[in-house]
Amino acid sequence: MGYGIIEQIGNRLQVCDQGVLRPRTDLLERRLVFVFDELTILLERHCPDVVAIEDIFVHANPRSALILGTARGVIMLAAAKSGVAISTYNPRQMKLALTGSGNASKQQIKKMITLLLGIGCVSEDAADALGLAICHAHHQPLHRSPLPGSLELLADVRRRRSPARRIILGKDYRDRTA
Repeated sequence: MGYGIIEQIGNRLQVCDQGVLRPRTDLLERRLVFVFDELTILLERHCPDVVAIEDIFVHANPRSALILGTARGVIMLAAAKSGVAISTYNPRQMKLALTGSGNASKQQIKKMITLLLGIGCVSEDAADALGLAICHAHHQPLHRSPLPGSLELLADVRRRRSPARRIILGKDYRDRTA
């Protein structure tokens, strides 16, 4: 499962962390526990404002679709238990937000991620995750308050996080053995 955490400061996006979570077991229940535990650690470490995940799509293989839905539920549970909002985007929305084309290839997505975030090599899974985070950043305008900085200061005090907006996401949790 790829993940990406970005920080949005005004119009600027910066990568805080990205990578791939790889469970070392074939047992589905152990992989789900691993995803839950690792995502909980990421949520505690980075204190994101939102978790953006890929929307459910029709899958050709019913077994894979069931596993995808189960893993997605675990990700949503970890976010909900941490008190973090959840937003969903379909792959087409993400591709459109990044490249201007809803039919962009994985390579085009990776290229745009490296250009937009100024980072080097990134795995396909992490690129998809960062793509969803960028998609969310583009779809959600920054909250404005009558007193500049007051909303951010309130969020900082309540959540003990920086005044910048952080977005995390988990993606590509398909069954690799199917």
